Amino acid sequence: MKTELIATIVILIIGSHTSYGQSLSCVYPNSSSVYTCSLTIINPNGFNNFTVINGTHLNGTTDSDVQNIISATSSISTNIPSIICDKFNNLKSIEFISIGIEKIDEDSFKNCKMLDFLDLVLNQISVIDEKSFSENINLRFLLLDFNQLTTLPENVFLNQQNLRVLWLNTNQISYLPKNVFNPLISLEQLALRVNQVQTLSIEWFEKLDNLKFLALSSNQIEELPKNVFSALKSIEEILLANNTLKVIHADSFGILSNLTLINLHTNQISAIDEQLIDNTGVRSLNMLHNICANISISDNTASRESMRNALQICFNNYLNSETSTVPTTTTEPPTTSITSTTNLPPGCIGGNIDNRVCRLEDEVEAFNENFEKIDDQNQQFVEVIYDLQDQIDYLTKENKDLVDQIEELSKHSKSQAAALEELTNQVLILSTRPCSCH
Repeated sequence: MKTELIATIVILIIGSHTSYGQSLSCVYPNSSSVYTCSLTIINPNGFNNFTVINGTHLNGTTDSDVQNIISATSSISTNIPSIICDKFNNLKSIEFISIGIEKIDEDSFKNCKMLDFLDLVLNQISVIDEKSFSENINLRFLLLDFNQLTTLPENVFLNQQNLRVLWLNTNQISYLPKNVFNPLISLEQLALRVNQVQTLSIEWFEKLDNLKFLALSSNQIEELPKNVFSALKSIEEILLANNTLKVIHADSFGILSNLTLINLHTNQISAIDEQLIDNTGVRSLNMLHNICANISISDNTASRESMRNALQICFNNYLNSETSTVPTTTTEPPTTSITSTTNLPPGCIGGNIDNRVCRLEDEVEAFNENFEKIDDQNQQFVEVIYDLQDQIDYLTKENKDLVDQIEELSKHSKSQAAALEELTNQVLILSTRPCSCH
């Protein structure tokens, strides 16, 4: 009987300690202009049976005043407990970054009906329930970068008619249902960089009348189907860098007068239909590191006519391909040649030496112009770096408050450990007493 009593007490102790291992607690910074909960989630086992979120509100505020919730850096959870939206049902912004989320359940955001901004980047999400966002009709920004998604349920965005921005960069997406984006009639930005997409579906884009920015760089796209982008009447920028495209057909784009920028950097392009220039408003075209051209033309440095001149080899190859295979260049791709040196510059007259000097001066001037273009390209690269830096700053902006939370949690842990030790001593004392039980 004594042994059974001790075993029962030990189980109670272990159960108490395990319960402590799962917790939700809020700190409410008084420096924020929007009333915010900085949430520490300790939920490594993905439980969804929480009944309380600890924390003390600032004077004169309640749960209904909380509009923004961010995860503390010490947080860990494989799911999103539904109590968060049950308790704070007026939330407009949720930022759960790098806390180990693996799945989004049907009820994760069910009661966050006012939600406008949802950031779940740098997690391990591989599963999203088809009804995960069914109640979030006001959602405008959804960021799912740096996760482990391979696909999406067909009806996952069924009620997202107000969504403006959808980022799915750096996942493992290889397949998407044909109609998955059809409900997104207000979408302006769609980013699918760094995935494993091989084939584009016309149906993905046919309802996206308001889309302005489309990023498909760093996938495995080999060709652009006919009319794949033709429904995107508002599109301004299409990024297709770092794929394996070989031929660019004008009928893949259709008539897109608002399209001003196309990035085809680092493909295997040997031919381009010249009609692409006529059918679009393209002013910036990046063709660096391709077969038929190695140029980047900016709207600040080149006219459409100079663009045609620089792409002439690509155009000729396309015309030749209509009756034969597209020729492959075996020499180094041509660099930008916006300035012609065929004729001598004005004032260059005289003997061969004078002509050579004049031609050399003209080539130097052309080199300087090319250098300026490269500088523009570098500036674009710097802007990408700045974007990444913004994301890093974004992930660490609450660091000071989070350190305080970690210290507080450490003190609580020491107190809990002391209580556990005292209880263990009491058990040991009980175990040494003679038992009068029969």
